[in-house]
This record gives sequence, structure tokens and C-alpha cells, in this order.
Amino acid sequence: TGKEKAGFPVPLEGAAQNASGQVFKPTTELQRPGLLLLEGTVYAAFGSDCDTTPWQGWVYGVSTAGQVKARWVSDESGNGAGIWQSGAGITSDGAGTLLVSTGNGGAPAGPIPGKTPPTNLGESIVRLHVQSDGSLKPVDFFAPFDAKQLDTWDADFASGGITGLNDQYFGTATVPHLAVAVGKDGYVYLLNRENLGGIGEGAGGSDDVVQRIGPYGGVWSRPGVWPGEGGWVYIPTASGGTTGSGTSGFLRVYQYGVSGTGLPTLSLQATSPDSFGFSSGAPVITSNGTTAGSTLIWM
Repeated sequence: TGKEKAGFPVPLEGAAQNASGQVFKPTTELQRPGLLLLEGTVYAAFGSDCDTTPWQGWVYGVSTAGQVKARWVSDESGNGAGIWQSGAGITSDGAGTLLVSTGNGGAPAGPIPGKTPPTNLGESIVRLHVQSDGSLKPVDFFAPFDAKQLDTWDADFASGGITGLNDQYFGTATVPHLAVAVGKDGYVYLLNRENLGGIGEGAGGSDDVVQRIGPYGGVWSRPGVWPGEGGWVYIPTASGGTTGSGTSGFLRVYQYGVSGTGLPTLSLQATSPDSFGFSSGAPVITSNGTTAGSTLIWM
């Protein structure tokens, strides 16, 4: 009916459950990512308002009964690691689990295995598990091997959010659960959702991910996905990938496939002939199911 429910509104305030010395400061926080309703709790994520200090990445969980259940901060040491994702929603791929991406400040230094998340999770993809008391605990993460360098030029890894790919259409027997992530530096990452990869755990200190391709331009948006005709991913860019500021870019089209060694892959197949200005919206895709030739991409 639109009538306000008893017990609401609920103020978001107080210290983080994972770092009692960190207190939420709402005047310099901005709630930008899309909300997530998961098992009776609404989750909201926060980052900076144009990097006005102090800011941190926060995730709050408020039950539909009006109780604050979760207060998690992404950098326990202080300023940074905002969760903004250009408005992309918080992701969940199962009961009691969330995925978020964080931006500049507080990047970890590798090598660190993915299943042992550090207390500073800037420039990262983070999997959070809901604990029995409703609080959140990081259980896996990925950060680019050069995350510290990204921090130096405002190259938020969070600017593209994280997009899970439908297991029915994407993935292999050995890597059945995939996700796509991309940030301001323009590299496109294909991730294993069951083993995100940590930082610097690949050969020679590189990324331990399914695939890293590019750079194809900085992103201030989120990927769009269509599973038909083998699977496609659409990503609009908004810079050349060498600056922390957006200008203009192109719509890039990637095809899903499998490599000769049996690993899932994405390959760039097309680029729009005309440019898209900074702050253009994310792709919205409509189709008649997976019927070939029925797809329309709206921008």
C-alpha cells in the first residue's frame, strides 16, 4: 500500500562487528550499489561520496523486522576500500552468501591465498558468508596482482561490480561457477566463484584467475549477459583505461567459449562504431528466451 511499516525507518549507525574501532560516519558515505534481499535481510553497501574523507566500504544488513543484523567494514585499518560498483547490485549465488567489489584505498599486498582474506580488502572481490548471529565474515577474495599500483591512480576495481554467470549456460565440469569483473584499468577478469584466487598466487606472482584479457577500456558500469547462441557478455567502457577519470568509450561484445585446454574463455568479438559518453547506462538485454536472432541490447 505504500504505508510505512511499523519499526521503520531503521538508523544505520555504530561500530563494525569485525572492527570495533571503526565507526560508521554517514555524512561522508554514499549508498550506491543496488540492494540485495536475501533470506529476510536487506543488504546495503556504502562507499565514498567523491572520495571526501573519511570513507570506508561498509555492508549493512537490516532484517525485514527492522533489526540491524550486519555491520561489516572492508578495511579494518581505516580509510578506503569503498563499495560503489557504479550502482551495480550486491550479488548472491546461494543461501547465506554475498559477493561485493571494493575500490581504491587499502589494497592488500600479495601473495595471499584466496581462502585467507586479509583485514584490508581494497581493490578486491570479496565473498561474505552470513554467520549464525547475522554478522558477515569474508571467506574468499581476489585482488589484481597490481592492486597497490591501482590505488595510486584512483583505478577502482569496484567500478564494474561483479556479475555471476548462469551455471546452466556458462562453465565447464571443472570450473562450473563463473563470474565477470572489470574496473577502471580495463582488464576483463573471468573468475572461478568457488576459488576467487587471492592476490599474486599465479605463476611469477601473477593473477590466479580463469582468464585475464585486455585492457579494453575503463568501465563505470556493469556487464550485461545473454546466454543464447553459446553465451555473450556486453561491457560498455568510458575511458582508454589509463586514467581514473571517465571521458567516453565503446560498447564491447565478448563471446563465451572453451579453450583448447578445456578452460572457459571470453573473447572480444565486436566494438561499437560510435562512442558512448561517460555515465552512459549499463546494457539491458531483451530476447525471446535463447532464440537465435531475437536479442536486443538497450543502452
